[in-house]
Amino acid sequence: MRLLVAAFLAFMLSTTGFFTFLPSAAKLTTPLVCNGGTIIPPASITRKSKFYCEKNGTQSLINPFLLLASGALVYTPLFYLALLLVKPKQTTLGGQQPKQPKPSKAVVDIQNQAQFARSLAGTAQVLDTEKGRHISSNGFRRDVEVILTLDVQRPDGSSYQAQSAWMVEELQFARIAIGNTIPVQIDADDPMVIYPSREFRHIKYSLWYTSNYF
Repeated sequence: MRLLVAAFLAFMLSTTGFFTFLPSAAKLTTPLVCNGGTIIPPASITRKSKFYCEKNGTQSLINPFLLLASGALVYTPLFYLALLLVKPKQTTLGGQQPKQPKPSKAVVDIQNQAQFARSLAGTAQVLDTEKGRHISSNGFRRDVEVILTLDVQRPDGSSYQAQSAWMVEELQFARIAIGNTIPVQIDADDPMVIYPSREFRHIKYSLWYTSNYF
């Protein structure tokens, strides 16, 4: 509503200037400011441009406030009609598009379970580990995000390197020590996404701990 009011005021204040730069538009106000005559636009565009009403061979100066008010009466309905025809985009603060509601954890769990079920079993040698940014504490349990660099072995015998972030319980750090070969699951759609195997029930795939995969 504030935007509409501001636009309306700006439109009214700029009406005379609008007619100055587009003199032909002033003709629509003729019945209001020069009934029975002809509006004569200014010869040149200046800050003090003036409009005249020529009637019966006589020219008279048109009061700029009368021209402004008449222009508002003529063009404001057209202005609002244009606003109604243009469907505004819904935005949030900052001009960003509204975010879609996040799916519930139950829905995410179901989706992730289905994705995990499609993954391929493989093995990987831990080449390097690096502490991530996230930590989760729950009672006596403390999970730390660990970014692993892995030499992944596909079921067909081929191998490649990938990185994956897991939430690892501190008591399980020894199981993912550098040099260890561990069972993993390779995402069916993106082989660079590596999940911990079901054997690692105390280790969770992390993006960021959105849900459990097993």
